[in-house]
Amino acid sequence: MYPEPTYRAAIEMAIATEHLRDAASKASSPDIVLGLALLAQAGNPAREELCAGTWATLESIREQLRKRG
Repeated sequence: MYPEPTYRAAIEMAIATEHLRDAASKASSPDIVLGLALLAQAGNPAREELCAGTWATLESIREQLRKRG
């Protein structure tokens, strides 16, 4: 998959790697982080990082639920 042109400077800035990482660090839900990962352009290293972070968060929640019984 190749990065698609966005044709808008505001969108380019919003999906920039730094902005996606910053938004993900402030997110309170793995769903939000996953959504941010989907906004990342193909080939953007943030996409893989955010997906990995989402997976780790979901595993953490799963472990907490398992401990509760």
